[in-house]
Amino acid sequence: MTIAHAKNRPPSAAKRWLSCPWSAQVTPLYPNDETDASLKGDQWHKAMEDRIVFGALPRDVDPDMAEAMDDLAEKVKALIKEFPGGKLYVEVRLDIPQTGEFGTADLLYVHPEIIVVIDEKSGYVAVDVEHNEQMLTYLLGAIALYGPRPRYRLGIHQPNFDHINGTFRTWEPSDTDVRHHEEAVLWSVANDNHVQAGTHCKASYCPHRGSCEAFRVYAQNDLALGWHSSELKGMSDESLSKVLDACDELAGYRNEARMEAMRRIMNMDRRIDGYKVVKGRRNRAVRDPANLVGAIESALGLTWARRLFPELAWVSDLDVERPEVLKHLGTCKHIEDVIKQYARQSYLPRGSWKTLYDNIVGQYITETAGGLTLERAIDGRPARVRGSEFGTIDPATVPSNQTHIL
Repeated sequence: MTIAHAKNRPPSAAKRWLSCPWSAQVTPLYPNDETDASLKGDQWHKAMEDRIVFGALPRDVDPDMAEAMDDLAEKVKALIKEFPGGKLYVEVRLDIPQTGEFGTADLLYVHPEIIVVIDEKSGYVAVDVEHNEQMLTYLLGAIALYGPRPRYRLGIHQPNFDHINGTFRTWEPSDTDVRHHEEAVLWSVANDNHVQAGTHCKASYCPHRGSCEAFRVYAQNDLALGWHSSELKGMSDESLSKVLDACDELAGYRNEARMEAMRRIMNMDRRIDGYKVVKGRRNRAVRDPANLVGAIESALGLTWARRLFPELAWVSDLDVERPEVLKHLGTCKHIEDVIKQYARQSYLPRGSWKTLYDNIVGQYITETAGGLTLERAIDGRPARVRGSEFGTIDPATVPSNQTHIL
């Protein structure tokens, strides 16, 4: 699967070039390097195409990805049931007349009563669906190709982010919303020399930030505007030297700010909007590898027990009872993935892998929490409410020395 991208005004960067039209001229001059995130996104979209078009995924696909694609397939089936008789398109190219370029929509459902645009997001940063510039731009292309409809719907499927509104979020723009977006697109195209810095610089990962005077002036008094590695490409050698000098100081600033937020929340019962205190992420460890492998072999068979050893999976006659073999046992996450793969390939109900995991290997794996930590509490959830699965935190039980939480 190859996904084509527009050169100057791709819908995926609409937030940037709508706010700063001049960026459409300069950003194509920067290399569009592949990253781990972009490669993951390509794999995610390939899995989406396989699951929706062919109704199945390869047997060895990542279990978490498979579960996410099954969830998406259910949402698509519900959409078709709600509006039967329409046509579903996957990875469809849409020409955008207002920009003279094009975009590739992940999923497009066309029905006499409605046009639905669905975007699959594999990232961990929350993406809002309401007034989403990227999807509204796709919608302009869909309307140009298939004609206007009485209703429109935008949907974002983001399984890797715990959003307050769930993994699948939708919004129905009105004709006024669509018209206003079209006017904004036309204004941006007509004013391609206009430069405007703002939150869109960071949100769209504009690579020109390191050399942009407008962004420098905009960001000089606000650390919250942050940075992204892409802006380093545009920095001069002199600017990069200054950044290196400031790194240690900024790291200390971050740690002290986190410490102060923790102190106010824990000791003074104050609220720091947008942040919460929760127990640290769980740490898992295998405490009885021999019996764990034996339990898998007894319950699932020798073939699945061999899969617990990713480095030795190619050995057909692997003796999993030999002590020297146990050092090749996979991580706790790998063991969990093996259970997920077994449940999926055995066509067990979704989510049943958790019961298998608890009953077969749960007793051989210890789980501990790594103390308290400060996390973002976004999506409108009040601080100290999101993360309540850890129970109520009693400030009296918290050690005074919290340096380990940073």
